[in-house]
Amino acid sequence: SMDDTIVAVSSATGPAARSIVRLSGPDAFGLAERIFSEPLKDKGGFRTFPGVVTIKEPYPISVPARVYLFRAPRSYTRQDVVELHVPGEVVASIICSTLISAGARQAQPGEFTARAFLSNRIDLSRAQAVADVIDATSDAQLRSAISMLEGTLTKLCNPIVEALTEVLAIIEASIDFADEDIELASVDELVSTIERCKNDIEKILSQSGQWSVASKEIPVVIAGRANVGKSSLLNALTGMDRAIVSAIAGTTRDVLSAPMTIKIENVPNVPPGE
Repeated sequence: SMDDTIVAVSSATGPAARSIVRLSGPDAFGLAERIFSEPLKDKGGFRTFPGVVTIKEPYPISVPARVYLFRAPRSYTRQDVVELHVPGEVVASIICSTLISAGARQAQPGEFTARAFLSNRIDLSRAQAVADVIDATSDAQLRSAISMLEGTLTKLCNPIVEALTEVLAIIEASIDFADEDIELASVDELVSTIERCKNDIEKILSQSGQWSVASKEIPVVIAGRANVGKSSLLNALTGMDRAIVSAIAGTTRDVLSAPMTIKIENVPNVPPGE
């Protein structure tokens, strides 16, 4: 449902000087006003100012905070959005629970971005890119995700969408005015446009490797008998002292993992299947 107000801690877990509690929905300003020291309902969007957040349950808490206001439709979700920036993850969690008790609903994972997509704030490729940015574990993955988030795929597809929309409009108009002596476009022209769109799509698919390859790392396992040099090999390949190297067998007992980037040059032509 897009009609209720959702809330969640939107910052990363772990110790931090500042954590973020985000609300989105028709009552975002009203719910935030219940715990914030300044009136918010009559405030405009794109504003930020300091104040104090006060919580009474489960025990009295009063902490300095900064509020960020975004009025619909000029927000990430195209709804009223409020962000409360407060000190610490524990305080943010308590504030979130208090707002849920006051009438907000706990946001599902990715629901803010889902609302942005459903309200046409972002398209599907950018919605996926948000998740890819969050899940990125390497520079290559992050660069690929940011490129998608900036609309690289959207810019490639928009001309195709516009051309096909025009073809569809011409076909529909031709049906509506079938009794009139009007030729909006010939069949050959329409077929030519569709063929061009088909070629453009195939071209985009042929270039898709630059995103898909970077979006997922290939797992490689180093396995072998005890004390044969697995730890030394891992450190050498990754360029970091990830594993303890010792002449004593069994020093490394846990499963270790580390990112690795390799560059291959002058690859010989190998027949398929070999």
